[in-house]
Amino acid sequence: MMLPAAEQIGDPLHSLELVVVEVTDQGRRRPTKVARLVPPGSRVAVAELVSAKLAWFNTDKFVLSGEDCLAWERKTMHASQSWLCQFDVPSKEAVFKVWTSHQEGVEMSRHRVLNSGPNFTASSIGVSSMMHEQLGRHTTQALVRRATTTHLALLDCDIAWMSEERFCLTGFQHYPQSEQAPARLLRQGWFCEPDIPVLPAAVSERLLRKMSLR
Repeated sequence: MMLPAAEQIGDPLHSLELVVVEVTDQGRRRPTKVARLVPPGSRVAVAELVSAKLAWFNTDKFVLSGEDCLAWERKTMHASQSWLCQFDVPSKEAVFKVWTSHQEGVEMSRHRVLNSGPNFTASSIGVSSMMHEQLGRHTTQALVRRATTTHLALLDCDIAWMSEERFCLTGFQHYPQSEQAPARLLRQGWFCEPDIPVLPAAVSERLLRKMSLR
């Protein structure tokens, strides 16, 4: 049942770290993504979302949908659940550095991607459901924008993982038909990291790069 009002997870005065990892679901015997909210300095999650999927993203907020695992009469029950998360950043609006992680549909090593420098900086990210004319169906589309210009688009977008410093979106990049090749959909991924302005040297670089949510 949908709650009449959203419920805060944890202490509203303290941010939580969000980690998204892929694990093996022992019951279903297949990989699944799990999202965990962990207090800073702790290894114990205060909440966990199984089969987590990215449903929506706008500026500094995003929604993960999945399942809660509930114990009921000595059995584990799965109930639908969604988290509305907000980045805890010093500026009023969250902007991101974005690296593309695939070349012609082939994944590059993480070391190579990050060493090459971001493709875009100070950019906003938006994810929503839309009807794609070329695909002829609804899809989840992610956009990277700077000012009023859209620089990148990712179709069938979902979150692959999230760590303390950055997260990865995966999907397909649409290449329209040209004289050299027909229209194509090639695998693509984005490494995304909050683009936080440089603060005084007294603040450690790791603290600046560490993502937190409120």
